[in-house]
Amino acid sequence: MQLEFEFPIIGNRNPSNQANVATMQYKDKEPYWQSTSAEEAAAVLVSSHGEGAGEEALMRAFLAERDCNRGAVLFWITVHSLLLNSEDVLKVSGK
Repeated sequence: MQLEFEFPIIGNRNPSNQANVATMQYKDKEPYWQSTSAEEAAAVLVSSHGEGAGEEALMRAFLAERDCNRGAVLFWITVHSLLLNSEDVLKVSGK
């Protein structure tokens, strides 16, 4: 199986450009932010980024905004708000 990625052009403000760093996806699959819950995404960020999980969520929201992808922006802002109350995220991630 050959995997194909679409990579963004930095600074591209074209709303039709659905592939970006915040929503990187395989061409034949839906974006990560559409296929998981905000709670699960927060737990994944905590496990992979530790204390930098909140910054990662905000960076993904920023990059989604640069691509005019409101759904992704709202998702990553929701993830960030969950990370502000990290006790809930730690319960979900099992830590």
